[in-house]
Amino acid sequence: MSNLLERITINPDQCGGRPCIRGMRIRVIDVLDLYAAGLSSEEILAEMVARGAHGGVCGGANLCPKLYVDLYEAAARGDAERVRMLQRTVITISDGVYRAGEPESSYLRGLKCASSMLGFGNGLMAEPYFALGEEERQGIRAALEAAGLLNDRSSVSEIPECDARVTP
Repeated sequence: MSNLLERITINPDQCGGRPCIRGMRIRVIDVLDLYAAGLSSEEILAEMVARGAHGGVCGGANLCPKLYVDLYEAAARGDAERVRMLQRTVITISDGVYRAGEPESSYLRGLKCASSMLGFGNGLMAEPYFALGEEERQGIRAALEAAGLLNDRSSVSEIPECDARVTP
Protein backbone atom coordinates (compact mmCIF):
# COMPACT_ATOMS: atom_id res chain seq x y z
CA MET A 1 0.00 0.00 0.00
CA SER A 2 2.83 2.43 0.76
CA ASN A 3 4.17 1.95 -2.78
CA LEU A 4 0.76 2.92 -4.16
CA LEU A 5 0.66 6.07 -2.03
CA GLU A 6 4.06 7.13 -3.39
CA ARG A 7 2.36 7.49 -6.78
CA ILE A 8 -0.03 10.13 -5.49
CA THR A 9 1.30 13.68 -5.26
CA ILE A 10 -0.17 16.91 -4.02
CA ASN A 11 1.05 20.23 -5.39
CA PRO A 12 -0.78 23.44 -4.44
CA ASP A 13 0.07 24.87 -7.89
CA GLN A 14 -1.41 21.95 -9.80
CA CYS A 15 -5.10 21.01 -10.18
CA GLY A 16 -6.09 23.25 -7.28
CA GLY A 17 -3.96 21.27 -4.84
CA ARG A 18 -6.00 18.11 -5.35
CA PRO A 19 -4.23 14.71 -5.27
CA CYS A 20 -2.81 13.74 -8.68
CA ILE A 21 -1.10 10.72 -10.20
CA ARG A 22 2.71 11.12 -10.06
CA GLY A 23 2.71 14.88 -10.44
CA MET A 24 0.79 14.79 -13.71
CA ARG A 25 -2.44 16.68 -14.30
CA ILE A 26 -4.46 13.50 -13.81
CA ARG A 27 -6.51 13.88 -10.66
CA VAL A 28 -6.97 10.75 -8.55
CA ILE A 29 -10.69 11.48 -8.22
CA ASP A 30 -11.08 11.51 -12.02
CA VAL A 31 -9.53 8.05 -12.35
CA LEU A 32 -11.61 6.71 -9.46
CA ASP A 33 -14.78 8.16 -10.99
CA LEU A 34 -14.04 6.36 -14.28
CA TYR A 35 -13.58 3.06 -12.45
CA ALA A 36 -16.71 3.70 -10.36
CA ALA A 37 -18.64 4.23 -13.60
CA GLY A 38 -17.70 0.66 -14.54
CA LEU A 39 -14.89 1.40 -16.99
CA SER A 40 -11.87 -0.87 -17.11
CA SER A 41 -8.17 -0.06 -17.41
CA GLU A 42 -8.42 -0.85 -21.10
CA GLU A 43 -11.24 1.60 -21.59
CA ILE A 44 -9.39 4.52 -20.02
CA LEU A 45 -5.85 3.74 -21.25
CA ALA A 46 -5.83 6.03 -24.29
CA GLU A 47 -7.29 8.98 -22.38
CA MET A 48 -4.81 8.63 -19.55
CA VAL A 49 -1.83 8.36 -21.94
CA ALA A 50 -3.06 11.43 -23.81
CA ARG A 51 -3.08 13.24 -20.45
CA GLY A 52 0.52 12.22 -19.74
CA ALA A 53 0.37 8.75 -18.15
CA HIS A 54 3.09 6.29 -19.07
CA GLY A 55 0.84 3.31 -19.75
CA GLY A 56 -1.46 1.09 -17.77
CA VAL A 57 -2.01 -2.43 -16.52
CA CYS A 58 -4.33 -4.09 -19.00
CA GLY A 59 -5.21 -7.78 -18.91
CA GLY A 60 -6.05 -7.74 -22.59
CA ALA A 61 -2.37 -7.17 -23.33
CA ASN A 62 -1.92 -10.84 -22.47
CA LEU A 63 -4.14 -11.69 -25.43
CA CYS A 64 -2.86 -9.18 -27.92
CA PRO A 65 0.27 -7.30 -26.73
CA LYS A 66 0.96 -5.36 -29.91
CA LEU A 67 -2.56 -3.92 -29.94
CA TYR A 68 -1.91 -2.27 -26.57
CA VAL A 69 1.57 -1.09 -27.53
CA ASP A 70 0.15 0.42 -30.73
CA LEU A 71 -2.65 2.08 -28.74
CA TYR A 72 -0.16 3.56 -26.28
CA GLU A 73 2.11 4.83 -29.05
CA ALA A 74 -0.79 6.36 -31.01
CA ALA A 75 -2.08 8.12 -27.88
CA ALA A 76 1.40 9.34 -26.95
CA ARG A 77 1.91 10.92 -30.38
CA GLY A 78 -1.63 12.36 -30.46
CA ASP A 79 -2.89 10.30 -33.41
CA ALA A 80 -6.59 10.55 -32.49
CA GLU A 81 -7.88 8.66 -35.54
CA ARG A 82 -5.60 5.67 -34.90
CA VAL A 83 -6.46 5.75 -31.18
CA ARG A 84 -10.20 5.59 -31.97
CA MET A 85 -9.69 2.65 -34.32
CA LEU A 86 -7.53 0.69 -31.87
CA GLN A 87 -9.76 1.62 -28.92
CA ARG A 88 -12.77 0.09 -30.71
CA THR A 89 -10.90 -3.22 -30.90
CA VAL A 90 -9.88 -2.96 -27.24
CA ILE A 91 -13.49 -2.28 -26.19
CA THR A 92 -14.75 -5.21 -28.27
CA ILE A 93 -12.31 -7.49 -26.45
CA SER A 94 -13.05 -5.94 -23.07
CA ASP A 95 -16.83 -6.13 -23.42
CA GLY A 96 -16.78 -9.71 -24.65
CA VAL A 97 -14.08 -11.20 -22.45
CA TYR A 98 -14.31 -9.48 -19.07
CA ARG A 99 -18.03 -9.61 -18.57
CA ALA A 100 -18.67 -13.33 -19.00
CA GLY A 101 -19.99 -15.14 -15.95
CA GLU A 102 -20.41 -13.91 -12.41
CA PRO A 103 -19.09 -10.38 -11.82
CA GLU A 104 -16.76 -11.46 -9.00
CA SER A 105 -14.66 -13.68 -11.26
CA SER A 106 -15.66 -12.67 -14.79
CA TYR A 107 -12.44 -10.82 -15.58
CA LEU A 108 -10.10 -13.68 -14.73
CA ARG A 109 -12.34 -16.45 -16.05
CA GLY A 110 -12.93 -14.61 -19.31
CA LEU A 111 -9.24 -13.87 -19.77
CA LYS A 112 -8.27 -17.51 -19.18
CA CYS A 113 -10.99 -18.73 -21.55
CA ALA A 114 -9.94 -16.29 -24.29
CA SER A 115 -6.29 -17.25 -23.83
CA SER A 116 -7.10 -20.92 -24.33
CA MET A 117 -9.09 -20.10 -27.48
CA LEU A 118 -6.03 -18.30 -28.83
CA GLY A 119 -3.87 -21.34 -28.21
CA PHE A 120 -2.12 -20.69 -24.91
CA GLY A 121 -3.21 -22.14 -21.62
CA ASN A 122 -6.05 -24.57 -21.07
CA GLY A 123 -8.68 -22.22 -19.66
CA LEU A 124 -8.96 -24.22 -16.44
CA MET A 125 -9.32 -22.43 -13.14
CA ALA A 126 -8.06 -23.36 -9.68
CA GLU A 127 -10.66 -23.97 -6.99
CA PRO A 128 -12.98 -22.39 -5.98
CA TYR A 129 -13.44 -21.18 -9.57
CA PHE A 130 -14.55 -23.21 -12.56
CA ALA A 131 -14.38 -22.86 -16.32
CA LEU A 132 -17.06 -20.88 -18.11
CA GLY A 133 -20.12 -22.59 -19.54
CA GLU A 134 -20.70 -23.13 -23.25
CA GLU A 135 -22.94 -20.08 -23.65
CA GLU A 136 -20.35 -17.82 -22.02
CA ARG A 137 -17.58 -19.38 -24.12
CA GLN A 138 -19.60 -18.70 -27.28
CA GLY A 139 -19.90 -15.05 -26.26
CA ILE A 140 -16.15 -14.79 -25.77
CA ARG A 141 -15.51 -16.54 -29.09
CA ALA A 142 -17.85 -14.04 -30.81
CA ALA A 143 -15.95 -11.10 -29.24
CA LEU A 144 -12.59 -12.51 -30.32
CA GLU A 145 -13.92 -13.04 -33.83
CA ALA A 146 -15.34 -9.50 -33.91
CA ALA A 147 -11.92 -8.18 -32.85
CA GLY A 148 -10.28 -10.14 -35.67
CA LEU A 149 -8.47 -12.59 -33.42
CA LEU A 150 -10.16 -15.82 -34.53
CA ASN A 151 -11.20 -15.15 -38.12
CA ASP A 152 -9.97 -18.36 -39.73
CA ARG A 153 -6.46 -17.72 -38.49
CA SER A 154 -4.35 -20.58 -37.25
CA SER A 155 -2.30 -18.37 -34.97
CA VAL A 156 -2.53 -15.02 -33.25
CA SER A 157 0.96 -14.20 -34.55
CA GLU A 158 -0.51 -14.06 -38.09
CA ILE A 159 -2.56 -11.01 -37.11
CA PRO A 160 -0.24 -7.96 -37.25
CA GLU A 161 -2.05 -6.01 -34.52
CA CYS A 162 -1.86 -9.00 -32.17
CA ASP A 163 1.63 -10.32 -32.82
CA ALA A 164 2.99 -11.48 -29.49
CA ARG A 165 6.48 -10.50 -30.61
CA VAL A 166 6.56 -6.85 -29.65
CA THR A 167 9.51 -5.14 -31.31
CA PRO A 168 11.00 -1.83 -30.17
